[in-house]
Amino acid sequence: KISRLDFSEEFPPKVINYQIPGKRTGVHDLVVDYDKQLVWFVANHKDSIGKLDLTKGEPGTSKGIQLFTLPTKGAHPSNLVLDKEGNVWFTEMGMYFRGKYQNKIGTLVP
Repeated sequence: KISRLDFSEEFPPKVINYQIPGKRTGVHDLVVDYDKQLVWFVANHKDSIGKLDLTKGEPGTSKGIQLFTLPTKGAHPSNLVLDKEGNVWFTEMGMYFRGKYQNKIGTLVP
């Protein structure tokens, strides 16, 4: 799951959880886009990168979450970086590879 702290109303802050589909996802390396609407993450155990759309997400559910499975089995993606064009760059630790997810057209590029 992905959790965030909501400081807007009261103290102590409220913990808000979003559920990642499946078991043992290995979520880490969170990156927030420049508009603060998308949270990108690695689902290491699923060989995927994922996106949480905060405008569509519903706390306690997986609504608004999309996983993008990498074509390489055993890729173990990590090290997410977001560029100024909204593309998500990552490495595949298990394959010594780097890749890019082109956000505007929704494709993985080797």
